Amino acid sequence: MGTITIKGNQLTKDSVVARQIRGLWPGRRFVRSGIEKTKQRLNQSALFERNRTQVTILGDVEDDERDVLVEVEEKNTGSLGFGAGISSDSGVIGAFDITQRNFDIADFPESPGEFFSGKAFRGAGQFMRIALQPGDVTSR
Repeated sequence: MGTITIKGNQLTKDSVVARQIRGLWPGRRFVRSGIEKTKQRLNQSALFERNRTQVTILGDVEDDERDVLVEVEEKNTGSLGFGAGISSDSGVIGAFDITQRNFDIADFPESPGEFFSGKAFRGAGQFMRIALQPGDVTSR
């Protein structure tokens, strides 16, 4: 195996994609089953569009060393939810929930625009969820 090139990941770090690669290691012997294992792992990931991943072996069959191209398509990994309710036990209650499945605690925004466009704090494959439930009787 030669080098592995990763394309299609605009926000997600290459290392996050590389964690899903199996049986395809630079400098080692090529393992054909690694192509299917890698595609399967990328398709099962919550970060990429299902069935939109490609793993291509580059070069000629006669070459001693062949490179690999891994192509992914990122999907929306965040969600935002609001809610409200009234009950006899808890009174009036509201709910706010924000979830990001491709969070990066170290990716601070360089500008307010980067923060509001959703490009900040993304790309490391970490999971983050904030849920607030304010109410007049109980709050969480």
